[in-house]
Amino acid sequence: MTCYLHIGTMKTGTSSIQDFLYKNQNLLKIQKTLYPNSIKNSWHLNDHNPFAHAIEYFLEQANFSSLDSYLKPLKQEINNSHSNKVIVSTENIQFLLYNEKYIQELQIILKNLG
Repeated sequence: MTCYLHIGTMKTGTSSIQDFLYKNQNLLKIQKTLYPNSIKNSWHLNDHNPFAHAIEYFLEQANFSSLDSYLKPLKQEINNSHSNKVIVSTENIQFLLYNEKYIQELQIILKNLG
């Protein structure tokens, strides 16, 4: 599986990209591409910012068992989708990119998704 991580920065049109991806999920599925709902913002927004905040929290707490529990629905969604590509879009992931250790951990997390 290939994960495309869209980290766009705030106020650069990221919400428009996220809305486009969300509204075109069925077309993406035809291309074996998943825009996950399990990590989507529960408000009216179509971003994956809760994913970024959760990862940051679990890494700061070094709470990897809770991180695994949090990621379980996403792993199931990926497996059930039969997709070979996943798009995660969250401008808030930029807050992890200041720390090389967090970047490495994020890479491991994404690899372990499938």
